[in-house]
Formats: sequence, C-alpha cells, structure tokens
Amino acid sequence: MPNTCSRRREDRSHSLIPRVRAGLGGSHTVVTSIPLDALRPAMDAAAFAQQLTPVEDLHLYFHIAFCEHICGFCHYAKTHAGISDEGDETKSYMHALTAEIASRRALMEASQVRSLYVGGGTPTVLPPQALAQFLSTVSGLRRSASAPFCVEASPLTLAAPDGREKLQILKALGVTRVSLGVQSFSRALLERHRGHGPELLHDVFAKLDDAGLEVNIDLMQDLPGQTADDLRTDLSWIADLRPSQVTWYILRFDRGSSWDKLRRVRGLPGVATGSQSIARRLQLFDAMDRLGYAAHGGGRFLREACHSDRFKAVRNGLDSTLLGFGVSAYSHGWGHAFRNIHETSARSAARAYVARIERGDDPIETRHVLTDADRIAAHRLVAIRTRLPQACVAGVDPESHRIRTLLAVLADGGIVTLDDGDWRLTRYGRALEEEVASLFYAPDIRKALADAGDYWPANQPGPWRELLALSDREVRDAQVA
Repeated sequence: MPNTCSRRREDRSHSLIPRVRAGLGGSHTVVTSIPLDALRPAMDAAAFAQQLTPVEDLHLYFHIAFCEHICGFCHYAKTHAGISDEGDETKSYMHALTAEIASRRALMEASQVRSLYVGGGTPTVLPPQALAQFLSTVSGLRRSASAPFCVEASPLTLAAPDGREKLQILKALGVTRVSLGVQSFSRALLERHRGHGPELLHDVFAKLDDAGLEVNIDLMQDLPGQTADDLRTDLSWIADLRPSQVTWYILRFDRGSSWDKLRRVRGLPGVATGSQSIARRLQLFDAMDRLGYAAHGGGRFLREACHSDRFKAVRNGLDSTLLGFGVSAYSHGWGHAFRNIHETSARSAARAYVARIERGDDPIETRHVLTDADRIAAHRLVAIRTRLPQACVAGVDPESHRIRTLLAVLADGGIVTLDDGDWRLTRYGRALEEEVASLFYAPDIRKALADAGDYWPANQPGPWRELLALSDREVRDAQVA
C-alpha cells in the first residue's frame, strides 16, 4: 500500500514552480502581456500602419541599438560602438530612426503623450552632438507637463571625459530619470563582466547627483560566479547611494544572447541553481525592506512612495497605448500587439531595419490581434503581482475554471494565498513572481509558446527542468546572510 505522506510530498513537489532560466516568451522576464515569441508575421505592414490613429493616452519608446560593451546575458537588438564614436553604421541607424519618427509625427502631435523612454542598447554611447540632436527631436513632441522622460545609460559612458556634458544635455532637454545599468558593485564581477572596477561608479553617481536626476539602477542576481559576499557588497552600496529605484533582475537565458549560446555548447559554470536562486531572492527582499525599499513587482524596489515606475506598468499591461520606434521595438494598442523588424543576429537586424526605412517601407514586421481573452489574461497577469480579486476568476468559462484550479495548486505549494477575498503571492511566491505570471497567459498564447517549446504547463514537470528541492522549512526560514 502506498505511503500517503510520501505521495503527498511528491504531489507537492510537482506543484512547485522551478526557477526557469529560459522560455518566458522571448524576454528576460514577463515584461509584456503578449510575449514577443507569440507575435506572427504581419501580412501588410503599410496598410496596418494606416490604422494607427491619435489617442489620449500615448506612451513612447525609442530604441538606440548601440553599446560600448555587449553583456553576455543581453538578447536585445544592439551592436558594438565606441563611446562617442559615431561611425557610418551609427549615423545610418540614427537617420533611419529619425525618419521613422517623422513618419508618425502627425499621429503623435494629435495624441497626448504621457511618457517617453529612450532605451537600447545604450543611448549615452552616442556623441554629445548626436545625443542632443536626437533628444531634441523627441523632447519636441507634444506631451503632458507631468510626463516622465527616462534615458538608459551605462557607467562607462557617463564616466568618460564627455559624460558630464551628456548629463547636462539630458537635463536641458527635459529628461527626468536615468536608468543606469550597473549589474553589480562587486570588483571581481565588474572586472570580469564589464571591464572596470567599482571606483568608476563613485564618479558616475557624483555626476548624477550634480545633475539632479532621478536614478534607477539595474542590478543582476545569479551572475556566473556571484557569491553571497557579492550580494552583500551590492546592498552596502545601495545603503550608501540611496538611488530612487533599484531594479534587480534574475539571470535568464534567451535566444540571441552569447551566454545562451555558450551554455548550449559547453555549459556556463558558476550559475546558481534554482534552489539557490530562490533563497537569494528571499534574502534580498528582507534586506531591501530593512533599507527602506518597498518591493513593487517586476524586480523593482522603490525608496519612496512618491516614486513610481510608470514605464514598467505601461509595458506590462494593455490598458495604455505604447508605440515603439527602432529595430525590434515593441508596441501595443489599436487592437494589436506588434513589433518592428527583428532578427536573431542583432547587427543584421539593425541593418535590415535601416534598409527597410531607406526603401520607404514600414518597419512593422510581426503582430498579434488582441482578443477579449488576451485583455482578461493581461489583467490577471498584472494583478497577480499585487492582488487578484476572486471576482476576476469567478466566471463559468473554461479559462476561469483553469485559473481557479491553478490558484489552488499554487496555494497548495505555498506560492499564493487567499487574503480577505484577494489572491496574493506569499513571501515565497514573490521570489517566483515571473514564473507565476507566465502561467496566466491567454490560451492561444500558451499554445503558441508550447508549440515553439517555450512554455511549461503547470503541474506537468518535464525531464528538462529542475524541480525545486527546498523544503517548507528552508523556504520559510531563509534569512539574510
């Protein structure tokens, strides 16, 4: 006769979600409600572009496809460029990007722009004159007075001799926030993965402070070779610098990144196991709470209630209209989710984008028609990060039934709990937020990802993935080292 307790433990282990390193739908996290890998080729991009009419709530993204250093985990469309070295390839791309903006200028001028985000890549790799010229084009768009304006940057570009000049340009042209890609404050990790030491960061933060800009810093958890001491170093720097926001990503492997290719060929040593990653995440939650930072989902930690990350909220949901410019840029609105031309090779993608613009063709390449099921799923996907009311899953349709069954499985695994009529992530569940969110994709999206081998059904662990080995006690008693 089977041992009931043993069978129960086995069933519980199957209900737990592993730390999934790949398969989140074409991104390093569940950053869009319609994952990028679910988009399909657009039949007539030019005809579709004619459907883009003015809206009252428009958010803009601009992709600068150049970096002075290519990070091993990055799968975004980008290519190498020296700091402030504007070669022919950079000039051609920026000309094409400006032309795409001009092609939609009437739409933007007739809309109400609520936020602007310039990312990449690394926008501040551009020479001061080119950066000023582009940002002048962007800042000249009609927008609400309170519209936040963020530009991504890297420490090396701001520590360069013309770094202070670039920050002055950002400030003069209305930029309100800089998102700085730090990755780690550990000397060993910085020198290994970024080619500089922590001393450079003191200079950069002094310049940012002088410019009076709000600062978000991006950090990475589970970098190859990262130790508990490295994470303590990160926390010490945060306590000293007190940035407005910290976005702490978990290492993922996505097609297009050099580390993903490396791990497929010969492995990537020194990466935390699923169990180690979960325990680290729980410890970071506790430590950031003690430093006065509140967790807001998506790996974000905000220092003060007055700060908010509007950009993340817009990109993650479908309630607002997002319009992206540049190679691989994502958009949603007008009844669709859609994306500009993108290829596996970042360099060839940028060149293909430029060629398409120069021919006078529209850069939109893939799209997905939004359905009511997509919108309902997007609402649930966003809500589970904070609170998901029972009323949102009370329907009699098959998908509502699936979600209720899923929530029961997650509750049994200690990942969610029912609190005063709302489903919420537990402390343990918050460490698995992205994995949980991915389970709420709409039926057609799940099928598209499953067909591509890019999705894992709940409660059906495959032999290709590691199940968590943490016991209930180890999970709940994990303390900051």
